[in-house]
Amino acid sequence: MIQLAAGVNYVAYQWGAPEMTLADALAPIWDYFMGSYRWNREAGNWSSGSPTTVMHPGEHWAINVSQACTLENFRWWTMHINEVAVAGSAVAGAAVPVEVLIYNYRPEAIPFVCTVDGNGIGIELPYDDCPGEGTTSLSGHFTMPNKDVTLHVWGWYWDGSGWVLDDWKDVTVQVVSLPPDVLEFTCPVEVEQYATFPLSIWYAWCGPIYLKIRSNFTVPKYMLFKILAVAEYDGAELGSYITGHFKVCAEGFTGCLPGEGIATVLPGEEVVKNQWDYAPTVPDPDLRLSVISEEPTHLCLQLFASDEFAGPYEWVAERFWKIEKPEVTYAFSVGSPGVSAA
Repeated sequence: MIQLAAGVNYVAYQWGAPEMTLADALAPIWDYFMGSYRWNREAGNWSSGSPTTVMHPGEHWAINVSQACTLENFRWWTMHINEVAVAGSAVAGAAVPVEVLIYNYRPEAIPFVCTVDGNGIGIELPYDDCPGEGTTSLSGHFTMPNKDVTLHVWGWYWDGSGWVLDDWKDVTVQVVSLPPDVLEFTCPVEVEQYATFPLSIWYAWCGPIYLKIRSNFTVPKYMLFKILAVAEYDGAELGSYITGHFKVCAEGFTGCLPGEGIATVLPGEEVVKNQWDYAPTVPDPDLRLSVISEEPTHLCLQLFASDEFAGPYEWVAERFWKIEKPEVTYAFSVGSPGVSAA
């Protein structure tokens, strides 16, 4: 029970009170009732209430009355969670900071605390006094699981005898995976100009391929590997692709295009692909890459991932290596992308 004053009063429909319409809840003071608005947490705004609007426990209302009166099943709206500051995404296992900004509607300072739960996460942010009609922030952190998590942030204030739940807000944090690490990639390459008239046609052959990657995924994935040759157009940045794939073998799988291979990778697993072996000794179209008009300048390794063998596959990483002539082996080590070694 609270005593309303003439004018606008900010109140909360009490937890544990039965759901009822606005007209039923305010029936004892209906002669003085002049209007009401309900706070919409999701939209962050006020909406007007009608006599048939259902009032739910915990909802916050602004009620306007013409003279002082007593109201049942309501209490004063004491606190408001202005904002929950947390990253929208995080890597599994990372410590994710959470900061909750609280506003105190009361004229006096009151202790506040926030609890956070959801998807197995449970933390309590250290309580603090919030100045009257002022703001304070409560901070903590949680460890990101290997799945998306919806955090339920609950705001409580101390009424002198116990903690009273007064406001809440939900936020979602999505789990993200780091791209795979390419630990090593070697591939002997030979580039030859096959014809100059009427078109300049370049062929590139690659020898046995050795590829070693480390998965940073948090769940098992199918990974698709592609090897292409690219050329620079008039000094343009890499990425101007010349079409064509090296013919390589995707052992154990069917349906792969030339230059493609698929492997199953587990979280944190190091994967070696070395079954793409053949002898590039004859100018067989199935064993070479034909490039029209431009000499290939770089090899490009593309990595794609999917939850299903049949896809769809999403791009996750890409690496370039400069092609040197004559035949050169290209090696990549962590921390030195794009470096070629004879």
